[in-house]
Amino acid sequence: MVALSIAIPAATAVLVLRGSERAWNNPSIESMTEQIVPVPISYARGCDFGSPLGQQEGLDCTWFPDARGGAVYLLGDSQAAQFAEAVIGAVEPIERSLTIATEGSCAFLLRAEGEELITSPECDAYITQSVEWLLTQPPATILIGMSGNYVNPDTEADIRERLTRSIETLQQAGHSVALFQAVPQFLGWTPYTCSMLDVLRDPQGCGTSVLREVMDDQQALALRLLTEIAAGANAELVDVRPELCPDNSCATNDRDFWRYRDMFHITVKQSTDLDQVILEGILNE
Repeated sequence: MVALSIAIPAATAVLVLRGSERAWNNPSIESMTEQIVPVPISYARGCDFGSPLGQQEGLDCTWFPDARGGAVYLLGDSQAAQFAEAVIGAVEPIERSLTIATEGSCAFLLRAEGEELITSPECDAYITQSVEWLLTQPPATILIGMSGNYVNPDTEADIRERLTRSIETLQQAGHSVALFQAVPQFLGWTPYTCSMLDVLRDPQGCGTSVLREVMDDQQALALRLLTEIAAGANAELVDVRPELCPDNSCATNDRDFWRYRDMFHITVKQSTDLDQVILEGILNE
């Protein structure tokens, strides 16, 4: 439950987190700030702004380029980008390279010629050109992530058809594909409205939690759709929900350990801790 019983100006709440070089001499504030402020390393390198694969000149978006194993590519929207640190940690010990190319609010739905455009033109170009480039490359592992928020009864059929097309087109070119299951999301929650007194009193009070069964019910349509698409295309489904919802509870934080940096995205620290789950997904694909 979000505890906001103390009403203070939003600017003061933000000051707790962004102006906390001194951290108010409080370890909880310092720890919270250090975890919720950082964004994935791929953001800083400019890999998350829709530059298609093969067109990332001047960007440092490939890790371990001299690795002896095959290539791994991380594609999709910010729900894919949030796993940057996890995938970096997963590929290093198995000596594989990693290239990240994502675009915010851009589901990786491949449009057939003549089909209606259901994404932005920039998103469509990023997807089409990335796929075209991958069709010329040696067999690799492709990891695709997308927000479950795109899925509703009106969009379900289009997403099923186009995401399946994305996966199968890549598979037919010799690539292995793994699809991320939707992660829990906490609509309406943000750490930046938490008051200083809330942090000082109890860091748990700045977060929120939902029973796993309730969260699963809220996201049921997206969870079912992604599961069915992965199974139908014989693609690996990488599901980190058990790690994000231990003890049958999905929570933004466990006291001073912050799983989420906003309502949609996990923290860099949480991502780093998921490297073994991602590694299993890569090895199983």
